[in-house]
Amino acid sequence: KQWYQRRVRGILQDLDSGSIKKPAVLKMFLTEICRRMVSDSSECRSLAHKLVIRHVRQVPRDSAVVFPYIEDALQHSQQDIVKSAISEIPELILLSGPETPKLMRLAFQAVASAKTDIVQEFMVLIKTLVTSSDLF
Repeated sequence: KQWYQRRVRGILQDLDSGSIKKPAVLKMFLTEICRRMVSDSSECRSLAHKLVIRHVRQVPRDSAVVFPYIEDALQHSQQDIVKSAISEIPELILLSGPETPKLMRLAFQAVASAKTDIVQEFMVLIKTLVTSSDLF
């Protein structure tokens, strides 16, 4: 399993460096990248979130494609996966256009039902939304 996690991490790192100049390359791998947002490896999760956000910045309409995977991460039984998703979601909420209300609702539900303390992540979420958007 460790070999597999290292391999996946290496692929995500290659996509990260390759997509800096050519973010369009992420489109081909979007589903696989999204699936890594619930990885057992925090490093893989973080890279996956970063790549998804980079892609949605370029193609905002794909937030609808990403939404079910974010929902899975926010409703996951492993609290570290929920915590990662809450930490990474603020920018995605701002970029997601018509998906914004749904993502906000899911984020608030995840915080309310969390079995671990994610107050810090929640405060970052609120601060980002209030200071960076015209939602309010």
